[in-house]
Amino acid sequence: MAADRMRKIRENVNPAWDVVPKALDLIESTHVALLTKLNQHFMNYPYLLGSKQCVADFGMMAPMYGHLGRARKPLALMQEYAIRVFRWTERMNRREPDFGEFEFEKEEYLSNDEVPETLIEVPKHFALNFVPETKAACHAINKWLQENPSVESGQEAQRFLTMCHFEVDGVQINSVAQPFRFYLLARLQRIHEDADESEQNAILNLLKSCDMNSLLDMKLTRLLRCKKPRSLGLSDNETGMSPSRLCYLNAGRPLIYERLIDRSNRLLCLDLICRRRI
Repeated sequence: MAADRMRKIRENVNPAWDVVPKALDLIESTHVALLTKLNQHFMNYPYLLGSKQCVADFGMMAPMYGHLGRARKPLALMQEYAIRVFRWTERMNRREPDFGEFEFEKEEYLSNDEVPETLIEVPKHFALNFVPETKAACHAINKWLQENPSVESGQEAQRFLTMCHFEVDGVQINSVAQPFRFYLLARLQRIHEDADESEQNAILNLLKSCDMNSLLDMKLTRLLRCKKPRSLGLSDNETGMSPSRLCYLNAGRPLIYERLIDRSNRLLCLDLICRRRI
């Protein structure tokens, strides 16, 4: 069973995302660069926004632990280049506070909605491939929508509609284009549109510092509905398992995301970006 699944991934999934020999050096080098930037941040803070977990911590835990913190090769890279990131995955897997190596005395976010410069470097690194891929996917899906006028706004879409083409660090990438990305990106755009002028400027300035302000203009001509993410039907208080484990089992979208969070719109946008689900 496992061998068949891995074979299907190699033969079907990897080529769909252009995970092929020509891109392997780029993939590994950008991943190691991300680990290095995250490691620098976690040298000073136990979590992304202080000494308390935020939505972005849970969202990033799904790929960083569920996929990259358990497989042999990426785990070895994490332990070699980013031991503080590995320590963060340990901390996230514990229900009790676990940041004795820091001077923080209690679980709390940084005051005045502070965003550390070390954290800004993380979405700024994401932007190197996320922005050109999103731009290319937006163009490809809008072209597909133009060619398929019978598809109405709000209609449920397939996970993959077409292919998109973009370049990262001189490497040409051919990848599937997902409408789900824009279904989620629309949330960030609505937050910006509904905010007052002062908050809009704060959001824009934050996105500019991450080289991601162009995301506000990347919209589908007709927003498509996507299937509702699966739910375990359990709250993290009822499971007896760590919140991060629940997060991974629920594909990075646990019930905790549905709770009201006392955050500024600016930091909610940062949460959405760091989740890497948009």
